[in-house]
Amino acid sequence: MDTERVGINGNMGGSRTKTIGAGEDPFYSEANMAELMRRIADIEAGRNLAQHDLIEVDDD
Repeated sequence: MDTERVGINGNMGGSRTKTIGAGEDPFYSEANMAELMRRIADIEAGRNLAQHDLIEVDDD
């Protein structure tokens, strides 16, 4: 199947769906896929990694 259904929340509290072609999803664009592959390669090579302190949050 070459289409998928994507849910979009409407302002009225309901929901709508829009049918898009499988090749139209911007997540799978050539530029985005190249960026994802670059980041995966960096992680696997131990480059561009940063450790951050956790922030404590009170649930009160």
